[in-house]
Amino acid sequence: MSYVNERFFLDTLAMKQIHRLKPQFGYNGFGEITYYRSYSREILDDLDEVIGQEHWADTVIRVINGVFSIRKDWNIRNRIGWNEEGMQAYAFEMAIALFQMHWLPPGRGLWSMGTDLIYERGAMALYNCAAIKIGAYWVEDLSWLMNTLMWGVGVGFKPERIDLELEHPTFGYKHVIDDTREAWCESFEALCNAYIDPEYGSPEFDYSMIRPEGALIRSFGGLASGPGPLMAMHEDMKAQFEGYIEGTIDVVELLTNLANLIGVCVVTGNVRRSAQIGLGDFSDPVFRHLKDYSKFPNRKSFGWMSNNSVYLDSDDDFMNLDMIAQANIEGHDLGYINLRNLPKGRIRIGEHDTKKDIGTLFNPCGEIILENKEVCNVAETLPTRCTDIDSWLRACEYATFYCSTVALLPTHQPETNAVVMRNRRIGVSIIDFQGWKLQHGVCEVTNYLRRGYNAIKAFNRKLADEAGVPESIRVTAIKPGGTVPKLAGRTSGIGHPTFSYTIRRIRVQANTNLERLLIAAGIPHEPDHYSKQTTTFEYPIIQGPAVPATEVSLWEQAFDLILIQREWADNAVSNTLYFKPKWALVGQGSLKDLVQDLTINGINIGRLYQDGAVWFESGRHRVSFDYEAEEYKVYCFNPNHEEDMVEAVLSHIAPLTKSVSLLPHSDMGFMPQMPEEGITKAEYERRLAAIKPIDWSTFSGSDGQDERFCQGERCEINPAIS
Repeated sequence: MSYVNERFFLDTLAMKQIHRLKPQFGYNGFGEITYYRSYSREILDDLDEVIGQEHWADTVIRVINGVFSIRKDWNIRNRIGWNEEGMQAYAFEMAIALFQMHWLPPGRGLWSMGTDLIYERGAMALYNCAAIKIGAYWVEDLSWLMNTLMWGVGVGFKPERIDLELEHPTFGYKHVIDDTREAWCESFEALCNAYIDPEYGSPEFDYSMIRPEGALIRSFGGLASGPGPLMAMHEDMKAQFEGYIEGTIDVVELLTNLANLIGVCVVTGNVRRSAQIGLGDFSDPVFRHLKDYSKFPNRKSFGWMSNNSVYLDSDDDFMNLDMIAQANIEGHDLGYINLRNLPKGRIRIGEHDTKKDIGTLFNPCGEIILENKEVCNVAETLPTRCTDIDSWLRACEYATFYCSTVALLPTHQPETNAVVMRNRRIGVSIIDFQGWKLQHGVCEVTNYLRRGYNAIKAFNRKLADEAGVPESIRVTAIKPGGTVPKLAGRTSGIGHPTFSYTIRRIRVQANTNLERLLIAAGIPHEPDHYSKQTTTFEYPIIQGPAVPATEVSLWEQAFDLILIQREWADNAVSNTLYFKPKWALVGQGSLKDLVQDLTINGINIGRLYQDGAVWFESGRHRVSFDYEAEEYKVYCFNPNHEEDMVEAVLSHIAPLTKSVSLLPHSDMGFMPQMPEEGITKAEYERRLAAIKPIDWSTFSGSDGQDERFCQGERCEINPAIS
């Protein structure tokens, strides 16, 4: 069955005009590298033979053709009528604005919109995120989570405290796993069922049908991982079930662990992007501590897969904001969700949207409220790329058209379709809010936000009336952006740049034409620390013009969040409030490299290591030794730290926000090959001068490769996997 039968194609003259334009990628060419790495696809003829490689104009045309094909199919299928001439004119205007990056679809849309994957299999690959409650039907719920992640959709999940009885399997049987998404999910279900009902039997898996490691994934991009990640997940699942039967693992921990293990399996299986957020009650004695690996050391190898946030609902919950503050100061990554504000739209005193939202779940990056098994659909506008306020308002309209159209196309999941058809939820977002604020000031930007929101609401209502569907329950959000803002050379969402002069790292599949082009251009590179068959390149960029996060107070960040939640986002705002830690990381290394006379910041690290110290403090410095990981870290005391402010900030803003997350800011990454690293102006200029121009006309043989992880500040994760 085809999901889209009618097709739309920009006319020949329009396509010629688009091809004459010159794209303006950002960050001195890094945006162009990001485009060709992630979103440029092979061009196929009618016989599916490769006849070329997409350049930016080709991708723009494919995306516009895809959006208008979905709407044309809807209109004709429902006997609404279709004005081809009028739509050709509007599609051309929308394409020009997309080419100029006044608005952008999400990365998923840039890669898959207008492809046979969408026409033949439905909308799931276009959605950014989803959410699910893991309850009484926990096996089916987790299987839905796995299937959704395997489409590259990030998933929020809430493990319910259910009554669960498990037993040891009594006999075995052979289970052959086919090379499909559905078969991987079925293998998960089979192993769960073995512990639910001893008479079901324990599957003895045959992995021989799964394509080998390194094989091309034609429909979804990237290279296959082979059966390794699935085999590892199965073994880890058995350990979790055994722990639960023996009473060492709680039911909420079990369900969270299973969700995280699924995430690890999927993300190491080279899916384009996967991310998770775990949601739980603050009062739950287990959930709120799951990111504290001193309490749950067995989770350290997979607990990184999800951010975790707790609900604030009762008066007692709000009285415990100091505990959330302390958890983040200690590095345990715990956000909060204000359950009382979720039914509202924008948080405005005495004024709320009349349409009540019954969603209580969240997507991994925290910008969309969702119901059970609902998916979210977003696009972005770039006011600092637009020429004036009127061109930005038109960009808001185009982004609304994109999102509202995607919501017309069903997914392959009937339960999901039922929610989408009722809510039609979309999220038009903003890139580079800080740059915009710097250009025009808070007062003027506040006025623009109000005008933009009203324009989006009105246009969404017009589109809904024309299509004969309900208007969207919510229409605006602030997403973290991730890869897409890099195309235009702009800062994601409402956040400040991490640094001014910056090394930006990008991961590229080894032994590909793209890798060879980047090496020939003289871009520094090394084998990726975490992934096989991957090379990490380092590219110098300047972030801005807004000042970096290190120069912005926690209070100012908090007030920006309140402003956007009040004037723009009737969904929510993806945010990470950075605070300056009391002890800042200033040096780190491997214990294997230590020698007796190694000195950092006046501290003889080698001698301390030989003395066997675990912690050492001397004046303004501390040194920690992790003998299991075989590494050391050096910290320096920051007299201007903000740790004492964290609880006060949370207490002030909790009534005016829907979700909040925090991170201690560090000039130095805590792991190798961090996505961004600050450098000096001289180092930036030296690196940039050494890079040669790239002739992209010779680029070919790629169908796109995205980052494996959600790209928000809080959810871009670099786990120690291989």
